[in-house]
Amino acid sequence: MKIDFKGLLATKTFWWNSLLFVFFCWLVFFRLLVFGSQTGVHYHADFMIHIHGQPQTLDNFSFYEETSACGSQYRDDPVSRVHLHDNVNHVIHVHDRASTYGHLMANLGFSLSGSVLQTRQEVYVDGQGGQLRFILNGEEAYDVANRTIGDQDVLLIDFSNDGIDELHRRYAAIPRGAAEANELQDPAACAGDGERESFFQQVKDAFTL
Repeated sequence: MKIDFKGLLATKTFWWNSLLFVFFCWLVFFRLLVFGSQTGVHYHADFMIHIHGQPQTLDNFSFYEETSACGSQYRDDPVSRVHLHDNVNHVIHVHDRASTYGHLMANLGFSLSGSVLQTRQEVYVDGQGGQLRFILNGEEAYDVANRTIGDQDVLLIDFSNDGIDELHRRYAAIPRGAAEANELQDPAACAGDGERESFFQQVKDAFTL
């Protein structure tokens, strides 16, 4: 059977498929370039949630991840990618560069958007009994849920009717433990096992959020 290559090249379908293939290859390359292999990713950030002036202490053991569950064999578990440890309620442990504050909130059993904070007990809606506001790295921010967590970020999530000066005081009072945690050896398997991922696993990780 003779294939009409000239006719094939002239078809719109061929060119659309070619463009889609090139776009897919570019997307794979871009995500690998930005996120790369997740092997060895482990950094920290600080945060605190205030509701009507009261810091949320997160004193239930269920808010904290077991250190034995954050090795690379648990990479497909969303909780292993971003979590808290050892009853330290302000230090976030990040094992995936694509982790967002929304992912962290979900792993804590909370939900967060630009206008709603839902804890395990209550739902707080911006404009209904208070304002939901965020201070990230010293600046007011809007809707941090989809922001990736940066190394040594400091985030205040606040629901209250208090003025901005009071919010900045609360922000300043957040303990800073991320930099120290970056320098220390974390307990158990949370430091990572150092195993190098295959190229296939890197591609899979790049598309796993």
